[in-house]
Amino acid sequence: LHRCYYCYATNNKEKRHFRGEPVAEPCLLTERLAAPKHTPLPDEHEDVAARLVFACSQYDMFGKWVKDEWIRAILQAMKDGRDGWTYILLTKNPGRLVDYADDFSANVWLGATIDGCATTPNTVEETESAFRALKARRPDLLRFVSCEPLLGPVTFTDITLVNWLMIGPQSQIIDGSQQQPQGEWVASLLMQAQQGGCAVFCKPGLDPIWPKEHPAVLVPGQ
Repeated sequence: LHRCYYCYATNNKEKRHFRGEPVAEPCLLTERLAAPKHTPLPDEHEDVAARLVFACSQYDMFGKWVKDEWIRAILQAMKDGRDGWTYILLTKNPGRLVDYADDFSANVWLGATIDGCATTPNTVEETESAFRALKARRPDLLRFVSCEPLLGPVTFTDITLVNWLMIGPQSQIIDGSQQQPQGEWVASLLMQAQQGGCAVFCKPGLDPIWPKEHPAVLVPGQ
């Protein structure tokens, strides 16, 4: 695992272990692969967010430890699913996204987490390298960066590779309170995004109130 100190998934696992409760090891639940095909779509009049699926929300599907056959099985299930779903895939190992560029369906958003902390995995350089390759091979796919939690300054060298930027605070593991990033870190990202034509979505809890632009206004590849 990435061993990020702020990871709520790792914290939940450690709490279960401390209480003597069973802790599941990474595995592929094959019985759930049919869900994209058989789950009814929400009513078209509902919020667009109702059709977004955050795949592996407490896991990194593209972590180095994840088996290739698991990833391919999940991506195939997305291809075979009903039209109308949009799948959000977020990783701290964006270089591996390039390995599956030809396997992604058109209704996938590809994201990388950059938190600005020198001790956690993934860097701007790694993400830009992966996104540059993805843009060349799959310009139809939306590429986004999540700076949540934002723990330090983040400076892109080519933010035009990013279609959508998310910024958020760090949620405290114990009491759920927010640890706010420094205002200049947020302001710098907003300036970079504006100059590069990148939409920005600031997560709830980020203080003060910042923009909440939706990526649906974007045309990936342009």
